[in-house]
Amino acid sequence: TVQTYQPGETPVYPNGTPTKAEDSTYKYTFAGWDADGDGVADEPTAITGPVTYTALFETSSFLKIGKSLLVENLVQVCYTLVLGDAYTPEYLATKAGLLVWSEDKIGTVEEYVYGTESYSIKGFAYNTKTGYYSVSANGVAAMKLGDKMYARLYIINNDNEYEYSEVIDYNAVSYAQNKIETGSENLRKLIVSMMNYGAAAQVNFKYKTDTLMNSWLSEEQKALTSYSAEQAVPLKTDTSKFKLENETLANRAGESLMLEDNIYICETYDLSQTTVDNAKTMKLLYWHEDKYAAVEELTMENVTGSVDVEKAKSGYYQGIISGIAPKDMGDTYYLCLYIENKDGTEHYGEFVSYSIHEYAMGKVGSTDKPNLASLCQMIINYSYCAYNYAYVSK
Repeated sequence: TVQTYQPGETPVYPNGTPTKAEDSTYKYTFAGWDADGDGVADEPTAITGPVTYTALFETSSFLKIGKSLLVENLVQVCYTLVLGDAYTPEYLATKAGLLVWSEDKIGTVEEYVYGTESYSIKGFAYNTKTGYYSVSANGVAAMKLGDKMYARLYIINNDNEYEYSEVIDYNAVSYAQNKIETGSENLRKLIVSMMNYGAAAQVNFKYKTDTLMNSWLSEEQKALTSYSAEQAVPLKTDTSKFKLENETLANRAGESLMLEDNIYICETYDLSQTTVDNAKTMKLLYWHEDKYAAVEELTMENVTGSVDVEKAKSGYYQGIISGIAPKDMGDTYYLCLYIENKDGTEHYGEFVSYSIHEYAMGKVGSTDKPNLASLCQMIINYSYCAYNYAYVSK
């Protein structure tokens, strides 16, 4: 725009604040006028002769972070990445990620930037409905649901520079406090049961017991969810469906749940050193109840999955099934130890069934370990509420 002024007058842009249309990578904010071409904003001054003012704009990335909690699955914080169209899924797979700082790291680093985080995650999933990308932080251990975490997203731009979203703090308690008044009835019950479960885990594992995560709930709210252990009835095992020739490969040292982190099914074996030395592969095979119901016989070809059987600190060997969501804790799994020897022979061990509810039922009435009994009752409550929220009505 060319304008004419008299000597001594100060120029004024006639169209308000200058704007520049955003593109696929950046949005632009007016930063001032450049009078001498050095890229630095100059305050317009009285005219003494011809002068050209060029509008300067600050650029900012579309990198923004949103957050939510996946409560009916393993408790995970889900972060959302908002971007322009310039970044393809292939680009994001290698050039973007989530940085997370756990509570013990917060305040110990000078800047929350790449390389200072507790852990990082890559792999953004695209949601076709929202048009956003998202990534979930690791499943949070029950006793640590009240711990604060910091997170921010990063992307390496075309100039090989790191761009960051703002840093946000989050934990399951803040989510619960936000949703307890506004959520549906089933969501409120799920939130209460999650807080009670977390608090019971704190007590059982002696973790920050002076600040129990359900302490902010009223006594009426704490009692909102209560289910009897007898309501959790696993399927009966029909061994006739197991057609593989099995044998006694090891003494089962027992089944258990790993409760300190997320809830894992743990099958434990007492294997002889000869068995271990001769083995090429040792795995725990498992069939989920859906697979069990759908097939006429259980075979290697229709196994739901398998995990390695490895030596634990106790000296026993363990196969651990992880990633079981609270909403599915009533599901029954059918388990079998599988060993392939170095000579190519294959062997199948004892066939057993197991569920998280079944374990919890056996512990609820425990008198010698009341804290564990309370934790198992809270697990049952939590899983029922998660089931109702996920499968019945949100």
